[in-house]
Amino acid sequence: LGRSIRNQGRWKEAEKLLEEVLEKFNRILGADHPSSITAAAHLAWTYRNQGRWNDAERLEEEVLEKRNGIMGADHPDSITAAAHLAWTYSSQGRWKDAERLEEEVLEKRNRILGADHPDSITAANNLASTYWNQGRWKDAERLQDEVLEKRNRILGADHPDSITAANNLAWTYQSQGRLGDAERLLESVVEQSRNRIQGADHPNSIAAAAWVAWTYQNQGRWKDAERLQDKALETSNRILGPDHPSSINVAANLASTYLSQGRCNDAERLQEEVLEKRNRIQGPDHPDSINAATNLASTYLSQGRWKDAERLQDKALETSNRILGADHPSSITVASNLALTYSIQGRWKDAERLQDEVLEKRNRIQGPDHPDSINAAANLASTYLSQGRRKDAERLQDKALETSNRILGADHPDSITVASNLALTYSIQGRWKDAARLQDEVLEKRNRIQGADHPSSITAAANLASTYSNQGRWKDAERLQDEVLEKRNRILGADHPDSIT
Repeated sequence: LGRSIRNQGRWKEAEKLLEEVLEKFNRILGADHPSSITAAAHLAWTYRNQGRWNDAERLEEEVLEKRNGIMGADHPDSITAAAHLAWTYSSQGRWKDAERLEEEVLEKRNRILGADHPDSITAANNLASTYWNQGRWKDAERLQDEVLEKRNRILGADHPDSITAANNLAWTYQSQGRLGDAERLLESVVEQSRNRIQGADHPNSIAAAAWVAWTYQNQGRWKDAERLQDKALETSNRILGPDHPSSINVAANLASTYLSQGRCNDAERLQEEVLEKRNRIQGPDHPDSINAATNLASTYLSQGRWKDAERLQDKALETSNRILGADHPSSITVASNLALTYSIQGRWKDAERLQDEVLEKRNRIQGPDHPDSINAAANLASTYLSQGRRKDAERLQDKALETSNRILGADHPDSITVASNLALTYSIQGRWKDAARLQDEVLEKRNRIQGADHPSSITAAANLASTYSNQGRWKDAERLQDEVLEKRNRILGADHPDSIT
C-alpha cells in the first residue's frame, strides 16, 4: 500500500506507512532480514522524491552495506542498491561520487547480465547523465548513441524507452550548440509518438512535444514554442490533471516562453500558479519549489520589481543552502541569480562578493573548464566592468574566451556570448577597431548558426551598429539599425521593450 501511494506522488502518506513497515520488520524479523532491507530501500526512495537526500543517502548506504555483506557485491539487489545510492549522489550534485558508483554498476551489469540487458542499458544511460552534468558532453553523447541504438534495435523505435533515449541525446546535442541536430531528432520523436504509437494524448507524446518546444525556445522561435506548449498544456491538464507534475512542468516552460517574448504579465500569472502548486503538492522545501520561486523572481526582475525579486531569491537561497547544501549546483545557481539582482540595482560590491563565492565554488566543485565555471567568470567580469575595473574584466574575459573556445568550440553559443562580452569591454575602453572586429565575428556566427532572426543575432547586429556609430560610420550604423528595428517589430511586436529600445 505504501508503494502504491508513493507511486501516486503522495509522498508524505507513503512515508508514514513505510516508516511503520520498516519499524515492524526491524523489530520482528531483524534489521538484516531481506524484507527489512527492502523496506528501508523503499523508504529511501520516498525520501529522495521529497528532496530529502541526506535521509535517503543514510538509508541507502545502510542498504548497500547490508546487501554487499549478506548477498555479495555482484548480487542483482546489491547492484541495484549501488545504482540507487548513485542516483542520490547525483541529486546532491556529487557527480564524482555518482560517477564512481555508476561505472561500477555498468561494469557489473555488462559482465553479469550482458550489454544488451535492459538493466545494463539503463546503467549506461545513468552514467551518460552524470557525464552530461559535468559538462562532459562528448562522453555523454558516446554513451547515449549506444543506448539509443540498443533501444531501437531491441525494443523498436516506437517504444517509450527508445523515445526517451532520443530525447536525452537531443538534449546533449543542444548543450553542444547543435540545435539543428537536436531539432531533427526530436521532431522525428514527436512524429513517432503522436502518429504511429500512442496518439497525441499519450503522456509520452506530450513529453516529446514539450522537448521540441524547448528546442524551439533555444532557437528563438518563440511562437513555434508557444504553439506546441499551449497544446501540450491543454492536453496534459485534460488527460493527467492540472496538478500532475508533467502539467506543472509544461506550464513552467510556457511561462519561460512568455518571458522571452517580453510578455511579463502572462509569465508572472503562470509562474505564480506553478509556485503555488509546487509549494502545496511537494512542499516549499522541495528543489522544484525552490526552482519555481527562482523563475518567478526572474520575471519580477524583468518587470523592474527588484525588491520583490530579491526577496524571493533571498528566501530561495536560504532554503537551498539548508536543504541541498551551499555547495550544491542548484544553490550556487540561486546565488548567481541573486548576484545579478544586486548588479541591476547598482549594488556592485554585494554582487562581486557573491560572484566571487560562486566562481570559487564552480572552480572547486566542477573544475575551471566546466561551462558553469566559464559562465561564472564571465558574470564576475561584467560586474568588474560596471565598477570601471576594465582591465580586470578584460583579463577574466580573455581567459573565459580561451577556455570556452577550447572546451566547447568557437562556434558554440556560449563561446560566442563570451566573445560578445569581451567586445563590449573593448568598446567601453574606446577600442572601437578591436570591438568591431569581434562583433563582426559574433554577428557572422550568430547568423550562420542560430539564424538571422534569432534574438541573439538581432542583438549582435544592434551591438555592431552601436560600434559603427562610435566610429562615425553613420550609414553602416543606420543600415544595421533599420534591420534590427524591422526584425524586432516583426518577431517581438512593436510594444516589446527591445523594439522600443
